[in-house]
Amino acid sequence: MKPILFSKPMIQAILDGRKSQTRRVVKIPDGYDCTADINPCLVQDNIIPFIGEPNNIKYAYPRYQVGDILYVRETWAITPDSLCLYRGNYRDGTFKDIPSETLIYRADFINDEPTTPNIKWKPNIHMKKEASRIFLKVTDVRVERLQNISDYDAIKEGLGAHLRPREAFVDLWDSINAKRNTGIYAWKHNPWVWVYSFEHYEKSCADGYIVPVKAVTTWQKKKCNSLSML
Repeated sequence: MKPILFSKPMIQAILDGRKSQTRRVVKIPDGYDCTADINPCLVQDNIIPFIGEPNNIKYAYPRYQVGDILYVRETWAITPDSLCLYRGNYRDGTFKDIPSETLIYRADFINDEPTTPNIKWKPNIHMKKEASRIFLKVTDVRVERLQNISDYDAIKEGLGAHLRPREAFVDLWDSINAKRNTGIYAWKHNPWVWVYSFEHYEKSCADGYIVPVKAVTTWQKKKCNSLSML
């Protein structure tokens, strides 16, 4: 099982059911240009060939494949009473539905952060899968230029109701990527991206497996005190 990172707004979009797609920059082999024109006929099975000089070919592969289950890493903390907090759980400055089990999450803040003393937020990169609450099943993988995104796909990226969702996505993309790697991932450079579509899954304590969120019953959630399977 592989990890995937999301920012706080994107965690909230996943929890709200608004986000079912993500774009990740294609990692280009050293010495190759991530904005180089590639003959579309050469892009097969989501494998991109990069041709160097003299005719030195290297390939880029997607990190995730259809059917993969990913665990989402998000900002979190451990409270003095040993409860795990996740930043996405705080939307109005108060705790939201603290479950009977000891895992709660930070992403449920919209603006205000909790003022509870001694809470030290941990970067999402350090979250282990045992602490993760969000799982994604990859349903589709493709590769394309960033600027090929449609309004329909921009909505799937979690932007919600916008009159111009594609333009809103441009702002979102550049807020995250415009300064990365000397700026070559900015929208204006139109880099190659992997487009991953996914379904939101979570742990089912009934059998220890991860199941689609819509399939998790209230009874399962109440009975799920701890899981060691993952």
